[in-house]
Amino acid sequence: MRVFIFRSGKDLYVIGYSQVSDGRNLPEEFAPWVSLGDGAIQRGQSLAGVGLADPAIDAIKREGFFVAKRGDVIVTRQTLP
Repeated sequence: MRVFIFRSGKDLYVIGYSQVSDGRNLPEEFAPWVSLGDGAIQRGQSLAGVGLADPAIDAIKREGFFVAKRGDVIVTRQTLP
């Protein structure tokens, strides 16, 4: 799966993955989002600071994005206030 990778400008420990090139679908509460480029992720792959890519892929398919903080907090539309 091709994704675009972003870092939160508000919290340097927050990273976001999206299939939208400008990240406009990432949660506003962590904006501004800074692009770190793009890449391909696949099931079973390890993502630095996040862990396995599987939850990221599942969230992107379901929510349109995946956000993690220090690899231990996953943010989806359901978990946003």
